Amino acid sequence: MHLFEVVTGRDSCGVAKPAPEPLFHTLSYLKVSAQDTVFFGDTHADAGCAEAAGVRFVWFKAGFGTERVREFAQVLSFTQYSELAFAPA
Repeated sequence: MHLFEVVTGRDSCGVAKPAPEPLFHTLSYLKVSAQDTVFFGDTHADAGCAEAAGVRFVWFKAGFGTERVREFAQVLSFTQYSELAFAPA
């Protein structure tokens, strides 16, 4: 079963998060702009990557990250997926 359009890792770009290149690589593949993107992550490396790429960041607080994520801007944070409400299209 095909679940992902693209998977990007350190080996895709030669650098790892928090550098923005892995996120730019993914956005380029998907043909999506940074301003139309929301990055979900759980670590300060994720938050730093989003910030460096000019992408909005959502923090999954129950993940592997530490409170260091608070140093970065977030549009939302949550601990359980049930907290996310999705409006109908």
